Amino acid sequence: MERARLRAGIAAVPADLGPGELPNEGGLEAVAISYTKGCYLGQEVMARLKSMGQVRRRLLRVTGAGHAPPQPAKLYQGSKAVGELRSSAPEGAGYIGHALLSLLHLRRDTGLSLMPDGPATLMLAENP
Repeated sequence: MERARLRAGIAAVPADLGPGELPNEGGLEAVAISYTKGCYLGQEVMARLKSMGQVRRRLLRVTGAGHAPPQPAKLYQGSKAVGELRSSAPEGAGYIGHALLSLLHLRRDTGLSLMPDGPATLMLAENP
């Protein structure tokens, strides 16, 4: 079940998205946010996000080799921290997971590592 959830890109609460994250960061804007409903708590934040066009972080699917590290696990590109691995499940000889990643400096064609300047052991997967 966990592997199917991860493959489908469905965020788990609170493992993938907790109280410090926005629904938009988990790709939930189409199913969890109303832009036409009357007043509600957080409406101004949601309207501001919609007018900006995108969030700064996004929950993305990743794949890794070997066993998944304990989560949450910091992820790096070079020496820069770019996010966290939030959840995972075994798949084949490796694992599939969800990572909350900053989009500001993320290089999608470059792998992710579990330590600064470490070897790239995770890759971004094609997301649905």
